[in-house]
Amino acid sequence: MQRTPTHYELLNVARDASPDQIKKAYRKIAQKLHPDRNSDPYASDMMSVVNASHDVLADTGRRAAYDAQLVADEQRAREDAARRRQAQAMRGRAVHVYASASGPASAAPQQST
Repeated sequence: MQRTPTHYELLNVARDASPDQIKKAYRKIAQKLHPDRNSDPYASDMMSVVNASHDVLADTGRRAAYDAQLVADEQRAREDAARRRQAQAMRGRAVHVYASASGPASAAPQQST
C-alpha cells in the first residue's frame, strides 16, 4: 500500500516549522505550480492540493488537530507492525516446535531385539 504524503511533505517543511517558514515554502511552490505560469495540465490539481496543505498548516487550531492525528496514526502503525512481527515470530516458533519434535524421533537409533 502506498503511503500518502503529509501536508508537511507536500510543502517540504519540517513538522516544527514556524508559520513564516510555512508561508515562504507555500509561496515558493505556488509560484511554480500556478496554472498561469505552469502549462502542465495537472498544475491546477497540484495547486489545489498545495492550497489545502497550506490551509491546514496556516491555521493553528487545524494544525494542532492534524498533528494529533499524525501522532495517533504513527502510533497505530507502530502497534500494527509490532503485531505483524509477533505473528511472524509465533508462526516461526510453531514450525520450529514441530520440526524439533519430529526430528529427533526419526533420527533416534533403533534397538535390535
